[in-house]
Amino acid sequence: STLALLFFSSRFFAFLGVVAFSIYYISFHSVFMHHGHSMVAIIFAFVPLLFKTQYFDLLFEAVRYYALFVYASSGMYKLFRLEFLQYDYFSKLLEGQFYSLQPTFLASYLIEHVSLACFFWIFLMLAQLSFFGGFFTKRLDKWYALFIFLFHLLSNFIMNLQFFELYVFLLFFLPSTLTIIKKQFLKFVS
Repeated sequence: STLALLFFSSRFFAFLGVVAFSIYYISFHSVFMHHGHSMVAIIFAFVPLLFKTQYFDLLFEAVRYYALFVYASSGMYKLFRLEFLQYDYFSKLLEGQFYSLQPTFLASYLIEHVSLACFFWIFLMLAQLSFFGGFFTKRLDKWYALFIFLFHLLSNFIMNLQFFELYVFLLFFLPSTLTIIKKQFLKFVS
């Protein structure tokens, strides 16, 4: 239903997105008892499409700010815990992640090459902290979209973590998305 929003933006698909994500969230977390990175607030991505057109731009921006907060707060978490001061932090994290599982190829490489893992972790923290800049300007939005894409792709390949539902945040950082969704949305509301 998220992809349908790009081409058929209407309140129906927004409502369908909210329902689909709610079912996914409840069933996934109930059956698998996954209680880690709870991102139920991703449901906010559909909020701009549930209301009248006069609030669309404001709500679209509100969700963009929420996405900025999600990534910037992750960087702040790493900063406040002083993880960047521990040279082997990311390597040890990967060892713990794959304690009883076969590590991915990239994880094995980073476990063996501690200095590269340290550099990667510090770069990740700085990239996440850079999302604070998005509160003041939209000039970096293309870079934020690229970072979001690469971050979740590499999280999958390195740590075997799938956060596919967070790819919806890409919509709020691509310059043409607002225009496309709003144009489609106005067709159905009018």
